[in-house]
Amino acid sequence: MTAIPTPDQMLVKAFLAKSPEQLFFKDRQLRFKAVSLSLAEAFGCEVSEIIGKTAFDFVEPTQAQAVHDLQMRVIVTGEPILNMEVERTWNDGGTSWYLCDILPLRDEQDDVIGVFGSNKDITASKLTEIALAQTTRELRSAIAQLEDATREAKAANQAKSEFLANMSHEIRTPMNGVIGMTDLLLDTQLDPMQRDYAETIRDSATSLLTIINDILDFSKVEAGKLELEQLDMDLRGILKDVTRLVSHEAHAKGLEVTVQIDPKLPDFVRGDPGRIRQILLNLANNAIKFTSRGEVSFEVRVLDTGECGTRVRCEVRDTGIGIPVDRLRTLFTPFQQLDASTTRKFGGTGLGLSIVRRLAELMDGKAGVDSVEGEGSTFWFTALFAPVVGQRQPLYSAPAAIKGKRVLAVDDNSTNRKVLLGQLLQFGVEPMCVGSADEALRVMRQAHAAGQPFDAALLDHQMPDCDGADLGRAIVRDEKLKSTRLVLLTSSGQRGDDRLFADIGFAGYLLKPVTQRDLTDVLKLVLAKHAEEWHSQTQPIVTQHQLHAQRAQTRNHILLAEDNLVNQKIAVRLLEKLGYRVDVVADGRAAVDSWQTGRYDLILMDCQMPDLDGYAATREIRRIENGKRHIPIVALTAHAMQGADEQCKTAGMDDYLSKPIDRVLLEATIARFLTPKL
Repeated sequence: MTAIPTPDQMLVKAFLAKSPEQLFFKDRQLRFKAVSLSLAEAFGCEVSEIIGKTAFDFVEPTQAQAVHDLQMRVIVTGEPILNMEVERTWNDGGTSWYLCDILPLRDEQDDVIGVFGSNKDITASKLTEIALAQTTRELRSAIAQLEDATREAKAANQAKSEFLANMSHEIRTPMNGVIGMTDLLLDTQLDPMQRDYAETIRDSATSLLTIINDILDFSKVEAGKLELEQLDMDLRGILKDVTRLVSHEAHAKGLEVTVQIDPKLPDFVRGDPGRIRQILLNLANNAIKFTSRGEVSFEVRVLDTGECGTRVRCEVRDTGIGIPVDRLRTLFTPFQQLDASTTRKFGGTGLGLSIVRRLAELMDGKAGVDSVEGEGSTFWFTALFAPVVGQRQPLYSAPAAIKGKRVLAVDDNSTNRKVLLGQLLQFGVEPMCVGSADEALRVMRQAHAAGQPFDAALLDHQMPDCDGADLGRAIVRDEKLKSTRLVLLTSSGQRGDDRLFADIGFAGYLLKPVTQRDLTDVLKLVLAKHAEEWHSQTQPIVTQHQLHAQRAQTRNHILLAEDNLVNQKIAVRLLEKLGYRVDVVADGRAAVDSWQTGRYDLILMDCQMPDLDGYAATREIRRIENGKRHIPIVALTAHAMQGADEQCKTAGMDDYLSKPIDRVLLEATIARFLTPKL
């Protein structure tokens, strides 16, 4: 056998000792003639222990035979094999992977006398490839399982939505009866124990309804089905509704409720009035819940106005217990509560603030809180409201009769003074604000001496040292001051108080928070007569109830379409107390027939009725109208799930109210559509 031809045996030996590659040379019997040190290390032995042996001495027999066959093919054909992947299982059970080159080894006559080549260890990359392949298989399997689970979840979510919609209707219908009838009961003559029982029933039912609403809304958030309406709305009016709703509870705790609205706020903006009301009520109820003394203040500020609409910031500030710093970050997270103790003093679902944040985000805004523990909190949200479509008449303008009049506001609360000053300036009057009865008497006497007496004075009822009633008596007794008409502003009105203050000589009596329109109207009425007429009690004292009665309503005629007898009783009584005439029908067919008589100014239409439901009845009315005189139709629905509002709009309804029907919201909704018939 011919020796391996090399130019220099010493150089070859040095190369094989230093090369990082696994190199080998074999004769025609495929016995090792020379190997690199790295190959010997891979075999786990010395170079001398390999020489003269074959692959069968080191590798598992089946694999050794495969290597033998490949190398013999090179010897026979003289053709090299390049970049071939080889898996090698060693006699000790270990496995390696190599990328191999096998070339023919020739002598000087070009005869093949063996093979030579190299093995590149690719074990690490191969193991990575195997792991990646396994991961890919597992991932594909997981994706398939996820797709199956998603399909099942969608089916389950649809079933849940249908269930919640049905439960919404089934729960709200009796809740409307409980809350509505309790409110009517509280308007009757009750002894103290009976009144306490009735108020407990009402408060418990209202709390239960809040929990139901939170759960239903949260289910919409989870399903991504929380959507907003786009309606022309009066943001000032919504704030008025909210403060009226919460002021009773706040005043019962001795809290002041103040409202401050940016004069730059447009009369109308476009958005979802129901959701704005929901956010404000949630924040206001939280503020009252966690505040035992001081005040709860509402403020609306215009941040910017442009072609896209008006961006506002609404704040609800309290002087309550405040929030620890470590709780602020998670406060808007679902199921997180400030009152998280096992004693649960304050209650609640922990869903309200998370819903507030989601609603604000849907309005292209944000929600947050600033708080100092022990001093109070300011919850806020921003929202972008689109401009209204077309031109709208201004809501209300101050009458010329009160412009230029001198009005004194007396209130020990600085926030109240700030709010009153802002309101009075918008009326075009000349206002002055003071913080005590002594200061009021001093400035009134100075004004009289200067020949510029105050035309009217707004006196806060609850003030230290000398309250509004005592101050009013002092003014009436003073010959120099009694020409000033007096209006009492109180946070704690009781039945019969209007008579008490009329006897003192007050011309007007308003419950806080006082809206801009109420304040304007009361000033217009009290300034229309001389102070002597009020002192002699020849005129009834002006109250909010009187103002509301004078604005509209008494001759407006409403058709109520409602099949549930309890709901009929509640709605009729509420509407009558608001001053409307009401006729009742029990199904949609009768509603269409009654509407055709032309006697009605508005229809309250229950959505779920026999024979012809509210949606079908409305579509029929709109078809018959055919663009002629449009009658406002307000839906009454116990179906509070997503899509109910869209159903109402598609049917041709102008607005909708969810049951249980709230008296304040009912009054405000109807007032948007009816023109007073005085």
